Amino acid sequence: MNKYFKNAYVSQFNVKYIPFEKDFFDGQQKPTFKTKLTDLQLNHFFEYLKIECIDKNTSYNLFRAVFNGKGYASNEKIKWILLNKKKVPHKSALREFLELTIDGKPTQKIIDNWFSDVKGEPIKLAKPKKGEYSNYFSDFEKALKE
Repeated sequence: MNKYFKNAYVSQFNVKYIPFEKDFFDGQQKPTFKTKLTDLQLNHFFEYLKIECIDKNTSYNLFRAVFNGKGYASNEKIKWILLNKKKVPHKSALREFLELTIDGKPTQKIIDNWFSDVKGEPIKLAKPKKGEYSNYFSDFEKALKE
């Protein structure tokens, strides 16, 4: 049976498809984040992040799709180019950015689907440290209020 019709049933001569949430993660669409920002805030934040956090060639369509909460079919990833003192991706800043912009907690699975470092390699999500934030957290908060 075709993987896209595994939840189908056949009645006489027609096939009716009954979609289930899990079907969207089966090669068609990947899960995305649901944002708590308005479109205007998201657009402003996108422009802010392009200054030093994400690759300047990132399209707004991809960025917006990653935060639509409905799933999206693409192999493109947002390149997180912000580096820490050790010249590796600033994972704490990525986690803080996501915590400020999405409903719920960021998951490694969604990070793997949508974010990579400058070289296209996966980024392991930083574990939150109780009461500790990077210097970027307040910058992100400020950018959201502008």
